Amino acid sequence: MREREAIYLVYYQNLSYEEAATAMQVKVKTMYNFIYMGISNLRKHLSNSLVLFLCLRLFQILPSFT
Repeated sequence: MREREAIYLVYYQNLSYEEAATAMQVKVKTMYNFIYMGISNLRKHLSNSLVLFLCLRLFQILPSFT
């Protein structure tokens, strides 16, 4: 949950890492760790979704053989 808040503050509220760290009352190094872990988790979850989407899209484009 802290990772989500960190990403929101930095990427949606356009705060610097230092400003976001102050807002969350954590050290700047901790803020970097939150962002790193949050983005890593997003990549992991979105890559699975992307593969599923591409497979579904592929089968939608191919003609039916039945």
